[in-house]
Amino acid sequence: MAIPYDATAVKNHEITGTQFQLGFLDASESAYLDQEFSKVEMKGIGENFSPEIKIDVSGKQLEAVRLKLKGAENFGGTTFEFVDKQYPFGKRKVLSDKSLNFVKPFIAEIGQQIILQSSMTGEQEKN
Repeated sequence: MAIPYDATAVKNHEITGTQFQLGFLDASESAYLDQEFSKVEMKGIGENFSPEIKIDVSGKQLEAVRLKLKGAENFGGTTFEFVDKQYPFGKRKVLSDKSLNFVKPFIAEIGQQIILQSSMTGEQEKN
């Protein structure tokens, strides 16, 4: 049985005693991240060409954090600021650049967690 995806859900992710609240990417956000931060190049010689996918992992993680970091508990009294940002798929309330700088050392881990939790699990793929 397929399980409905809840793009409005929030999940806690702990890093060194801080609970970061992470949202889930909706379909438009996921497609945008894949399109914006991936490209296909043809590699080869003569008639032996094959596609090679290149992904800007750090850019994709940064934008995932901007879109889906919702807050944090036990993070030195820091309050996150959110601003409106227009994307090709619509306007979103996202983390400001100033607030992104607060979490700079954690962007890779938080971004990867957002992307992973927003993907199908192995169990879902089997169904």
